[in-house]
Amino acid sequence: MDKLLTYEAYQDFDNEDFSMIIDEALKVCREVLGPAMQDGDREGCSYDEGRVIPPASFHECWRVMAENGWIGTSTNPEFGGQGLPAVVSGILGELFTGANFAFMTYPGLAIGNGRLFPW
Repeated sequence: MDKLLTYEAYQDFDNEDFSMIIDEALKVCREVLGPAMQDGDREGCSYDEGRVIPPASFHECWRVMAENGWIGTSTNPEFGGQGLPAVVSGILGELFTGANFAFMTYPGLAIGNGRLFPW
């Protein structure tokens, strides 16, 4: 991590920042994503007139993830991301996916879609 912090892209971070970010991610896992996992299993998704409707608690998961910048953690801040190193973003992804794999398919797809450009 010390070597990464020498690069210009990460000059605004330090190891304490990374620890704090991981601690906050764990809090989101415990308080938001993890509890919604059972709802995903019990309710599942439904399909109504061309619309996929996820479990109700997934809406709160999305709100928390989006409002707190958890969806684009390694994305350039110029485009709304946090600009974290991939290694930190990877840790966060593992935590979030472990807490609620079913929900994490939504932001996972959104990240990929957001990187598509019409050429």
